[in-house]
Amino acid sequence: MNFVAELELERNYNNGKANVEELERLGCNVVFGVNVHSMTIKPNLGGSATYDRVIFNFPHAGFDYGREHEIKTIMRHQELLRGFMKSARMLVKDEDKGGEIHVVHKTEYPFSEWKLKALGEKEGLDLVSEIEFCLNHYPGYSNKRGSRGYNDSSFPIGKSCTFIFKKQFFY
Repeated sequence: MNFVAELELERNYNNGKANVEELERLGCNVVFGVNVHSMTIKPNLGGSATYDRVIFNFPHAGFDYGREHEIKTIMRHQELLRGFMKSARMLVKDEDKGGEIHVVHKTEYPFSEWKLKALGEKEGLDLVSEIEFCLNHYPGYSNKRGSRGYNDSSFPIGKSCTFIFKKQFFY
């Protein structure tokens, strides 16, 4: 872990540094400063399909765009997810090699208006499974807000699912 990333983790998240160290100890590749729209050109991610899984837990475009139910806010979130799906599709292995893209997301209104399945289809992905997200299946997991001075605080996840996508064979 580089010095700048270490400082940011310590400043924003109480257990951030320890969490990253544990993930790396388990063999995970942890990368900082990722822009979902351009993650395929980030040098330490690579540009070829090399990952078994690319995961985005509780995506959110931020709080500067209006209330969650407003169409402009929904469109901003959709733009974020389209960028992620397009980039993730290039980074994940083909379906026959086990590649999957996971998005953990709230399923109640207004979050249901993000239309994840339709977004995936437009980016060459098929929704192959939708599994209820049960927080107790992930001991030690604590979701974080990630911005506005509340980085280390949690938010209510309500009803949520893990949406699992695979590359469309013909795209």
